[in-house]
This record gives sequence, structure tokens and C-alpha cells, in this order.
Amino acid sequence: MAKSDNKNLYKLSIYARNKGKAGYPKLSYSVWKHVACNKLQISEELAWLYFETFDSLSGSSFKEHSSWDKRFAQCTSVEEIDHLRCQGSVRTLQFILFLYIQQIHKISFKASLVSGGEEWPTRSRSPDLENKGSVAVKSLDEHDHMMFVLHHLNDILELLMEPESSANGSGNEACLTVEALDALGFLITGSIDRRTIQPLHELARLQPERPKCGYSKISRTFSFRQLQSWLRSNLQVNPFGVSAILAEGFKQHEVQVQNFLSLSDTFDENSLLQHHETEHSTTASKEPNTNRSRIMSNVSYAPPEQRVIILSQVCKQTVAKASDSYSGSTVKIHRCHYSYIYVLCPLRAVIVENCHNSTIVLGVAKKQLSTLLAAAIVHFLPSARESLSVAVASVLLIFARRPDL
Repeated sequence: MAKSDNKNLYKLSIYARNKGKAGYPKLSYSVWKHVACNKLQISEELAWLYFETFDSLSGSSFKEHSSWDKRFAQCTSVEEIDHLRCQGSVRTLQFILFLYIQQIHKISFKASLVSGGEEWPTRSRSPDLENKGSVAVKSLDEHDHMMFVLHHLNDILELLMEPESSANGSGNEACLTVEALDALGFLITGSIDRRTIQPLHELARLQPERPKCGYSKISRTFSFRQLQSWLRSNLQVNPFGVSAILAEGFKQHEVQVQNFLSLSDTFDENSLLQHHETEHSTTASKEPNTNRSRIMSNVSYAPPEQRVIILSQVCKQTVAKASDSYSGSTVKIHRCHYSYIYVLCPLRAVIVENCHNSTIVLGVAKKQLSTLLAAAIVHFLPSARESLSVAVASVLLIFARRPDL
């Protein structure tokens, strides 16, 4: 977004608070549309895209999203659609953070140089899953994301700060409310034992941490300076991320890694072998065994909201899973060719990258499907909510509501 700099976003925060219940703590679409179209000079379609995309990332349930989709489908005019949109609202402070990190979508080199604002680190490929380099190299993306937050932590906290708590001219120390720290949980979450997730605002109010982050029980606020110092000294790369999963997978025996997704839950092993032999009998004898497929997951130790399944470089294989233990996971399918992949359970989100000549059958995706350089047939089970990420490029996808299994 061309005008989503700190100054405009801070003005949005003040304007939303002045609009009362229509702007804070939840921002209605009508208020956001007014600011976006009249102040930020962006189109109404783009304003709705930002609003809807953020809403899809919020904590609302799939049933709520499905209900809204049905109501939109029943609208017969533009006026009805606009009236229905104006009934929606999102958390104000989290939405402002979402707009802040949209610097990931800058594509003008001139604008980037002139503005002086640093962009969220992104790459056109997924080096964390490439078959080159060490685990240290593969974790560069996640490390870069952490460094981006650290470098811009002061700006991020200022966006969440109460306008009247600013130290400019007041003589009082700047502070942040518990609600502001709760909103920061959109970007940062906490863990003590690396096995359970704890909301950031709860973690900061634990008795041993209160003096470090400057928490006052009387005013229920955090010292801006102490909180920033506390965050900088404790912020680390996500222990449940892709690089952590790869590091854990490399330590295990190959057979154990392959058993992360068992084939026995949905297919008989003999039928799978026959299918594999039928499909590739003509080429199996000519090609050497160069299969480097990796199927890894953190389901065995990660909390439900951080569960990730990785299927990388699966070639000329059929893999399947239908288990409640994988429900709600994020699935990343990367560089899979000439394969049949079935993950038959409700999912949180799906990412498909650099796959071709494959059939992928997935359960209901609550959040979104993001694809990059993919030429594969992707089937969703009935009632799946389909939405493409803003950052998607060069996509060839065929959606089917009711796949034949």
C-alpha cells in the first residue's frame, strides 16, 4: 500500500479512537473504507481486499466465515453487498499492524529507495526447503523475518501506543496498555518451555517478568522503554517453524521421517504398491533411485496452532493421511512432481509451491490456499473456503468442489 507509512497509520489509529465504538477497539469496514478511499487514496476494491484478507487471518471460526460467504452469495446488487460489508469489523490495532507489514508487497524499486522504509524480507523461492546448504542456510528466511521485527520494533510499538501517553511535551514516560500488547500477539507470541504457546500479554505479566518489562498493576500499563528492551532480549526464531522442523527431521532415521505420514490410514499397502508399479513400471527399471522425498512434521510436539506438515520433493509416489492428529495443521507442499497426495482432514492453511503434474486432495482449509509457480490439480473437499494470497504469482490451479476419490 503506497501510503501505509507510520505517519498515516498513526493517524488512522487516532481517527479510529475518535470514532468511538465504530472505530475502536474494533474497526468497522465503513470507517476503514472512508479512511482508505478519502485519506489514503486507494480504491474501494483494494480497501476491501485488505479488510477481507486480514479477517481471514483472524481467530474467527470456519463456520463464521462460511456463514458470511453464504450471505454474500445471496446478494443480488452492489448496494446489498456494500451494506453487508459495512456490518463487518476487525480488531483495530491488529489491523494496523497488518497494514504495516504490507511493505512486503512493494514492487517499485524507485519508491522503496525514495521512501527509505525497509521492506519485509521476501524471496521468490523457498530456500528453506531446497536440497542445498545446511540447516543454518535454510533458516535464513525466518531469521530475516525476526531481524525485520527487531529493526522496526520501535515503530511497531509506537503504532500501538495510546495517543495521550506520548512523552512529547507531557513529561510522562510513554507506556502501552495490556490491550496493545495483546494486539502485538498478532506478530509475536510466547513460550516458556518450547512446547506450549502463551499469549504475549500473559507472559509479560508473569511475576518474574513484571519488573523487566515495566508492568504496573495499578495502571495496567507497560513502560515503553522497558518493554522494548525486554522484547529485544528475548525475541527468538519460531521454535516450531520450518527450520526447526528440518533440524529435527535431519536427526532422525529416514524410516522414522517417512512415517510422519502413514499410508495405512487410508489405503491398503498392497493396492498402493500395485498402483505405484502400474504407473511407473516403464520407467522404474531405467531410472536410478534418486528419490529424496521428505515428509516431516512437528505434530508430535508443537501446540495445535503451530502444527506444520511439510511434504518436499515427493516424486512418483502416492502419499496419504486421514488422521485427527493432523487436523488444524498448516501444510506446505513443495517441489512435488508426478505424485498423488491426499491429506484428508480439516486444515488451517495450505501452501503449494513449485509442484507440477500432481494431484493434491485436501481437507477443508480454514484460512487460505497460497500457491507459487504451481501447475497441479488441487481438489478441496466440499465446503472448503478458497482464497488466494495477495502475493501469489504465476498460478495455474484447477479447483473442484467434489473430487472423486
